[in-house]
Amino acid sequence: MVGSGARALLGAPLAGDEGHDLLALLDSAGAGAGSPVAAVLINNGPRDYSAVGYFVPGPLADATLADLDLDGDLDLVGAAADGSAVHVVPGDGRGGFGQAQSRRAAGLGASVVVLDGARPTVLSFGPGSQQLHAFPVTRCGG
Repeated sequence: MVGSGARALLGAPLAGDEGHDLLALLDSAGAGAGSPVAAVLINNGPRDYSAVGYFVPGPLADATLADLDLDGDLDLVGAAADGSAVHVVPGDGRGGFGQAQSRRAAGLGASVVVLDGARPTVLSFGPGSQQLHAFPVTRCGG
């Protein structure tokens, strides 16, 4: 058990190997923790995972994984549940993540999509938003 209030489960090779690692978005890390978390479940073999937790700035309504800074490592892109921000958490290629960077604006929406390419672009939208927000990513971390 890695936490409670699961919102999403994403699968991708996060640890720099060909394993099928998992990223679970949770409302809290467990009993009494209270902070939202992205729990990385590193695949150690068939049905064998080890969990590592990373705190994110707030509950996420939606998330995706993409290589935003084109360094070969997957980064976490998440839309805040209240539609107030999009968070980018740079991946380190070993199953870990760095410090989140946030773009805040009113009405960003609670869904997020990344358009891949030489200049990745993040799109944010949602039922509470009357607009599609698009912004290029110039840098997402160390």
